[in-house]
Amino acid sequence: MLIKIAGVLIIIISSSYIGFLIAGFYRDRPKQLRNLQAALHMLETEIIYFSTPLPDAMRKISCKCDPRVSDVFKTVAEMLDKRQGYTAGECWEMAINSFYQNSSININDKEILISFAKYLGSTDKDNQLKNLKLTRELLHKQEEEAEEVRNRNEKIWRYIGVLTGVMIVLLIF
Repeated sequence: MLIKIAGVLIIIISSSYIGFLIAGFYRDRPKQLRNLQAALHMLETEIIYFSTPLPDAMRKISCKCDPRVSDVFKTVAEMLDKRQGYTAGECWEMAINSFYQNSSININDKEILISFAKYLGSTDKDNQLKNLKLTRELLHKQEEEAEEVRNRNEKIWRYIGVLTGVMIVLLIF
């Protein structure tokens, strides 16, 4: 009897955990998009108003912004410091590709961030400013969409996880 109870608990807890993991993706995406927007706003300030060189600006931002997105800026700063022959845009693109694999952003968010790389460090301040503002606006639209999707799907996936576990238990026993 004790083994059955343990089995029931393991099944329900496991399926609930999976449901909560999937729900976590929907919960984290809007936060990460907000954090990326804030970090890009800091980058705008560093480049446009303080005229900070790009590697130094990236390093400063990596220390100031949310830890979940700071690795992007830290990676870019390190790559630019090593002077491996990559442009700032290429460094940004590689950092975003690495970030994408361990984050909650989707492919559309990634494409917006990669399109930002085309002009990073290769145009004058005015064009940099326009590019930063455009990227932030696009990320803001993505954030609003992500918030709507979160509102629809977060609770559903939690319930699906728990109810799937209960259903499996009922089918087995």
